[in-house]
Amino acid sequence: MSIVLSNYESSFAIKKFGSQGILNLFLGTVSLIFALIIRAKFRPTIIFHCFNGNLKVLLLAKLLSFFSDNLICIAHDPRSILLAGDSFKKDIYNLSKYICVHNDYSKEVLLNDFPKVNEESVIVINHGVDLSRFNPIAKEIARSALGIGNDKMVFLFFGQVRSSKNLQLVMKSLPYIKHLNPLVLVYGKFVEEDIFRYVDMIPENCSQFVVIEPGFVSDDKMTKLFSASDISLLPYKEIFQSGVLLTSFAFRLPVICSNIAGFSDLVADRSNGFLFESDNVLDFVRACCEANESDLRKISDNCFDTIQKRFTWESCVEVLVSRGVIKSSVARYDGEIDKKSS
Repeated sequence: MSIVLSNYESSFAIKKFGSQGILNLFLGTVSLIFALIIRAKFRPTIIFHCFNGNLKVLLLAKLLSFFSDNLICIAHDPRSILLAGDSFKKDIYNLSKYICVHNDYSKEVLLNDFPKVNEESVIVINHGVDLSRFNPIAKEIARSALGIGNDKMVFLFFGQVRSSKNLQLVMKSLPYIKHLNPLVLVYGKFVEEDIFRYVDMIPENCSQFVVIEPGFVSDDKMTKLFSASDISLLPYKEIFQSGVLLTSFAFRLPVICSNIAGFSDLVADRSNGFLFESDNVLDFVRACCEANESDLRKISDNCFDTIQKRFTWESCVEVLVSRGVIKSSVARYDGEIDKKSS
């Protein structure tokens, strides 16, 4: 029997943590403690998600370690983009019997940054995706709801905006892709810089090609955005794993992404997306033009096929069972899932 305690409702999770606020964190933690006490005599396997190494995550790991002899940490970003988020990662990893990462590059970085971690305790598993959360709608309906013409080639830049995600490269490319009749949709939270820094980057006579809306995006709006788009843009300079990439694939949306280590093992050029040389404007433009000339319907099918074959939660669990990390008959899954845009 498996139990997932989460901060949002899903087909397999029980909501225990509120999205924001001290009160929601307190109530969620109390609820978690009671759930763990009930199962304490079984010494359950506990899997928890670690996006950064701040004090809150360390305290969660310490709490969970009291109830389990088999504590498993899923280290989504072995090195945080904001290094202050790594303050307690060494202690978190020391409390964990196993550490799961999502690709070989992440494992290499983790072992390099934390040399005292035993290599045998680090396991590579794919990032699981709950496909029931993603239900695309017809492109024409989505575009009508968003007020987008069917003659546009729509590029979507979705998720947290920070310098490492390289939205600035997209802005620089606009004069060179005007002939595609593009519309670049930028939706997400601006983390490091003010939105106006990026508005100022839009070249002269190109403002009509860009829509920028900062802040939280509801699931309904997200569905419309991904369904209305032709291409998802991921021009990042560095990434360990990308929820936006997997979300794009779940919505059957091809991607244009940089050829960095976090992407190149998932994206096959001209099969389920288009790769370009990282931080190279002209090569990015080349990839956009190539996408415009391609049969995107076939590539869309390949995107969804990639998700189905490699990124179900069932396949993730199978890896843990095959490595002897958990037993299929008695495995339990208690942990906090942090819902965020990557």
